Amino acid sequence: MDMRVLMLNPQCGVPQEICEQLLGADSSHWSAGTLHLPCGGKLVVMNPTHEIQRQHASLMEEVAHIHLKHKPTQLIHVNGIVLRSWDDSAEKQAYWVGAAALLPERVIKGSRTLGKTIEDVAEEHAVSIPLVKFRTQILGIPLNSSLS
Repeated sequence: MDMRVLMLNPQCGVPQEICEQLLGADSSHWSAGTLHLPCGGKLVVMNPTHEIQRQHASLMEEVAHIHLKHKPTQLIHVNGIVLRSWDDSAEKQAYWVGAAALLPERVIKGSRTLGKTIEDVAEEHAVSIPLVKFRTQILGIPLNSSLS
């Protein structure tokens, strides 16, 4: 895929003020993004302030965008405000493919056979409980919850 992953940090070469903004005030507003480089490669920039479960899902979404050859979003300038374009269909596709890569059907089936709970699966695979619930609902393979 000619892809590299960069965990954003003050030592990675991004100007200090941009790094501080992205990792401070704006850290809850982004998870990951892919830059399409002039050489044809891709650079996935990750937000290290998010929990590891979120980072896993975000990275797999970015990999899915690349694999599915989704058109990159654009920055749009409107009356002095910078907005990012959004393709809801592409975002949903990337989430579904990323979630399936993180928790394939065989994992969910095996977990059910072994009597594992949603929480067990989330912990074992370092993903969020909502992601496990999403996959079990999509697959129609119910798992018990230890929180019930």
